Parts: sequence; structure tokens; C-alpha cells
Amino acid sequence: MKILIIASLFRPYARGGAEIVAQTIADELKQTHEVIILTTGIWHGFRSLAPRGREEDGLTVYRFYPLNIFSFPSIEEGKSFFIRLIWHACALFNAHSYAAARFVIAKEKPDRIYTHNLTGLGFLVPAAVRHARVPWIHTVHDVQLGIPSGVLIEKKAGVMVADPLFSISRIYSVLMRTAMVSPSSVVYPSQFLRTFYDRKKFFPASNKYVIQNPIPSAMKFTYEEFEEALHARLQALGRNEMFFSYVGLLKAHKGLPDLLAAFFRLNNPNARLVIAGTGTLFDTVARLAQQDSRIMMKGHVSREGVRQLLSQTHCTVVPSLLCENAPMVIQESFAAGVPVIAARSGGAAERVREGENGFSYPPGDVTLLAHALDRLAKLTNKEYETMSTRAYQTVRDDTANLYCKKLLTLF
Repeated sequence: MKILIIASLFRPYARGGAEIVAQTIADELKQTHEVIILTTGIWHGFRSLAPRGREEDGLTVYRFYPLNIFSFPSIEEGKSFFIRLIWHACALFNAHSYAAARFVIAKEKPDRIYTHNLTGLGFLVPAAVRHARVPWIHTVHDVQLGIPSGVLIEKKAGVMVADPLFSISRIYSVLMRTAMVSPSSVVYPSQFLRTFYDRKKFFPASNKYVIQNPIPSAMKFTYEEFEEALHARLQALGRNEMFFSYVGLLKAHKGLPDLLAAFFRLNNPNARLVIAGTGTLFDTVARLAQQDSRIMMKGHVSREGVRQLLSQTHCTVVPSLLCENAPMVIQESFAAGVPVIAARSGGAAERVREGENGFSYPPGDVTLLAHALDRLAKLTNKEYETMSTRAYQTVRDDTANLYCKKLLTLF
């Protein structure tokens, strides 16, 4: 079967979980199918305006530069709000992307099309996909289709605070709903995201499924690797050492200030907080790390580095105030047998079973976050071993192979 995957970003320009999922699916499907990728590229002369296919690690990858003021992969490189606003206006309904998609689809004649985030390509691409009249499966990764900035913050008592562009959100949502219409099937990695779009009346004629994101094979721990890592963690506990980890953007809306405040309340001189990532709070956290030896800064960490970190940590903390979909770091932590403490924002804590594979708490509640940290720190070795094993078992069926088998049954 010939399968076309359309995603705004693809390696080496991947930024987040959505790109990791698209790449994981592509790498798995190429084992038994012919896989083509259509994605954005950077400007390198007028030749980059035309999509050209080339072989990349067993995949046929078409990259092109959609006409705009700068390339999508460079959007995070210090661009002002005004410049990014102009870029989004140009990208929203990009006729150049529509033509490129029509060209690749006509040339390759795929039997099935899978789409992921389309922000950098634009929302005329679905029209090109519909024209192909083949099964089309779209995976939704965030609230971007319903809210212009993709920002939805949940604070105490379940109060939702939409982004600053709320006044135009309704118009934007109608435009996106019209542009996307109804793919053959829509996949949501969390129940939260399905409910969010159902309330906004997206995809009325589509078949809808909630399927957990697959764990990349590089992040999957074999049972022997899990046992080895667990043994090392239990040895650390025997020395009264407890390592908590935060992996992600160092920004306020990700709940990092809440985590730091809660950690400082933890009455355990042998507890450590390992922080991996970059962002606007980097310098602030670095100063705190200089003042308190219990805080350890890692900066940017590669995927291999995250795997190594998870093999050594006792607990991953996800304190985000954003209504997250299904943070990949939770899946990856469970894959390593690492319990998770997560804020109940969006779908982040959907897989956290209280007291079994981790703990959850209301977003923004520093007191209850500190309590969750303390509960984890006070587990006996036997209790921790049980929780770690349950965490590992949570995602044992979330393999790329099983995920793709499910995808191939959708129409």
C-alpha cells in the first residue's frame, strides 16, 4: 500500500510531540508499505518553491518552501509577535501549499493519506486531500484548530482562560471547521481533545477514535532494561536519595514556578530536582540552581539524553497550566517505569491512576503539588517498586506496531 503522510514539520526540523508521533508512524509503516512524506522546508533559492522528492532513510520525502515571509522551521528564532502574526496570516490559507499538495498527490497516487499538524502548510491542504478521494485519517494534536494561538490555560477550580485572541476565536473556529470539514476518520490521543472539538462541532461526519500516542522505539525500555533501571533507583532510595525530573519548556505557563515553589517546601535534604529544557525562565532557574545544590540544570537534552535521564529519575513531574493533549513525556516516563505527578489540566493526567502509577493534583495548586511530591518521597522501597512496575505496565501495549495496525483498520 502507498501511504502519504502530510505534516508541517518533519525531521530534522521536529519540535514537539506531534512531530515525534508522525515520525514514529512513518518509520513503522515503511517496514511493510511505501511511505511518502510531504512537509515544509527552508529557503535555499527558487528551487525550494517546488516540492521535490528524495530518498531519506527509507522514505520518499517531498520538502518545499511555502511562499511566506520566513520558513516555518525558523518561527521560534526570535521573531516578534507582529512578524509572527503576519506569517500566520500568510500561512492560514496558502494557495502555494494547496498547489504543492495537489501536485504530490497526483504524482504519487497514494492509497491512503494521513495528516497531522497543518499550521505551517495551511488549511487549503485539506481541500487538496479531499480531491484525491482516498481514505483520509487526520490526527489532532492540540487545540490549535479551535483557538488561534493554541493556548488554553486551566487554573484553580477548573476555570478556563482562553488566549488573548479570544475575541476572534469564534470566527477563527468557524473558518477552521469549514476548512477541515470531515476526514474519513479523526484520531485523538486524549478524551479531553475529543470532547473539546465535539463541543465546537468539528468533524461532524467523521469516524472518531481516541488512541494513545505510540511510544517511539528508541524510548521504549525492554523488560530487562526496566529491571536494571529500577534496581539502580532502588539503590538510590536505599541511600535516601530521590530524584524528581522536569522535561520541557522553561516557561511560566508550563507550571515550572509552581514546581519550584512546591519543591522548596519538601522537607527532604536528599531530594533532587533535575530540570531539562530551555526557555524564558532558563536564567532564573540557573540562578536558583547556583543557590540550592538540590536543583540540577541540564539545559537542552536530546532524545537519547531524555532516555538516559528517565533511566535514573524516580518521578517525572508535569505541572503545566496549559490544557495539554497527551504530553509525550508522560508516555515516555511510563515506558521507563517512572511514576508521574501531573496537573489535571486537559488530558495530561488521563493515564495517571492515583496512587498506582503516580499522583495528580489541580493545576496551579502548589500546596497539593507539594503534598504529591512528599507522598512520592515517603514511599518505601517496596511501595516504590510496585508503583514503578505499574507505571511500566500502563503503556506496554502502546507500541508503534500496534498503533499502526489500528490506523490501518480506520476508513
